Amino acid sequence: MATMREHLKDMHKAAAGFHRTMSGHHGDALGKETMGTPQHEFHKAAQSTHDQAASQHDEMAESCSKAADTIDLSKQLVPTSI
Repeated sequence: MATMREHLKDMHKAAAGFHRTMSGHHGDALGKETMGTPQHEFHKAAQSTHDQAASQHDEMAESCSKAADTIDLSKQLVPTSI
């Protein structure tokens, strides 16, 4: 059974990948827009935001990798007093 650390690490890696993909799409659109237009400014800001989010998720995935891997989801989610 995967540990909570592994689940969280995988989720953060997937989220970082999503943000990199979105940044790429905004970069592609940015190249098609005329400098200074509202659309250009939107894609520029969105690309930067996705880049920052990807970096943050990379850091969180790294933190999960370093965390103790002794947390077992099955033990955390099973009620003890029924």
